Amino acid sequence: MTKEEIIEKVKEVYMELSNKAKGFINDPSKLKNLIGQVETKIKDIELVNELKEIPTLVQMLKHYVKGDYKDVPVGTIVAIVGALLYIVNPIDIIPDFIPGVGLVDDALVIGLCLKTALSDVEDFKKWRDNQNTLEK
Repeated sequence: MTKEEIIEKVKEVYMELSNKAKGFINDPSKLKNLIGQVETKIKDIELVNELKEIPTLVQMLKHYVKGDYKDVPVGTIVAIVGALLYIVNPIDIIPDFIPGVGLVDDALVIGLCLKTALSDVEDFKKWRDNQNTLEK
């Protein structure tokens, strides 16, 4: 499979999972389960490049589920849930166990998510940092 074919396949799967994500939006138990799965999975991987944003996406989703942070478009939450579903999906375009390249597809998906939601993620970071300042 060529690099371009991998990118196209990753985009296709991400879009499918983003559509599936719409069914998670109003189901806090599904969202909490997904958050738990992602937190477990990222304990075992090195968070480099785009993957470094996964904890922020998880935090954003946690605050959304708790109702602390609702100032975010539903489309952004769908994009985040779709990306996180890909991260926990046991069937990857490039299997995670392949050294050196196994997480490339996961990084591509996080990159696609950020392309869609970057300004909302940045707004969340400002909100989170402000909350941390207020708590001190």
